[in-house]
Amino acid sequence: MVAKKISVLIIFHNEEKALRKTLDSIYSMDYPKNLIEVVCVDDGSTDKSVETVKNYPVKLLQLKTNKGISCSRNIGLQKCSGDYILFLDAHLYLKNKNTMKTICQLFSKYKNIAGVCGEYATLDKVDKNHIRDIRRNAIFHKTNKERLITLKNFTTWSIAIGAYRRKIFQKTKFPRGFENSYGEDIYLQIQLHNQGYNFLYTPKIYGIHDAKINSKILMRKMIYEINATGNILLKSDTKFAIPFLNYFLSFPLFLILFVIGYLIFSKFFLFLIVFMLFIEITPALKVFQLLNHSFKEKLLTFFYLLTKEFTQGFYLPFYLLTRFKNVSQLAFFLKTFFVWEIQKINRYRRPAGIIA
Repeated sequence: MVAKKISVLIIFHNEEKALRKTLDSIYSMDYPKNLIEVVCVDDGSTDKSVETVKNYPVKLLQLKTNKGISCSRNIGLQKCSGDYILFLDAHLYLKNKNTMKTICQLFSKYKNIAGVCGEYATLDKVDKNHIRDIRRNAIFHKTNKERLITLKNFTTWSIAIGAYRRKIFQKTKFPRGFENSYGEDIYLQIQLHNQGYNFLYTPKIYGIHDAKINSKILMRKMIYEINATGNILLKSDTKFAIPFLNYFLSFPLFLILFVIGYLIFSKFFLFLIVFMLFIEITPALKVFQLLNHSFKEKLLTFFYLLTKEFTQGFYLPFYLLTRFKNVSQLAFFLKTFFVWEIQKINRYRRPAGIIA
């Protein structure tokens, strides 16, 4: 394997407490130092983050005001010169000193992947981020096995700890319109899937995520993720294939229709309601199969997943109906919801794409 130059792109906003550890983890990599380029974009910080960054040999770009993650990434990309670009959250510490070698090896091995991402875990077990960790393992199938990510075998590509081929950005940029949500990275991923690219998840790239959240922040993140689903649909071309993913890119269409049928027409729909409740709940039960989390953590994750799906069932239609542009876009939403429901019912197979 020929070692390639890797640019590490970090966007930060008031991250003075974590940035030092993040940068130390990068510069401690077992990789030629002349082949590691670090580009940091200060997205309008008001703390001492910039002073911290200036102690390292990085390319520093300072934005006077908070531009948002997509704009900051697009600005930072212009200064990246590596063959590959590793996106890294400012509060994420790389734990595997062979991370750069692994990135080069996987891009060399899989010629048609646009990006490779890794796994990260919360720093503190009392942190509510354990819900994210459990969901990623049990629902998004990011485990100790490598996983090829395609439209038919979809899961999210983690830009918090993921590398792209730089050539991707010759024609593609991170989208605007996600200022009130997450999902700009997932929209870009779906765009590239529709262009024929695949992605890869590997546990060989691993980090520690140091950003604690409480219950209030967790609920705010839930709404941001539901908004993300809406924004992805609103931004997408009506010819796009939007993949299904439990409790993220999903919508309980049949359950809602059967409840309406029960209320208006016949008690026969009660059976269908029970069936769809079973369909909705079954995937969430997988959280209890995990061994490395407490029962309390798994129970909280179970209720979080169901709360999110049913909240999305009521909130997402309102979000879309107040923002849609034309009737053809509404038809696209309904078509996508219907396809998701069929995939939801047919998902009882072992997930494809597991490589090892």
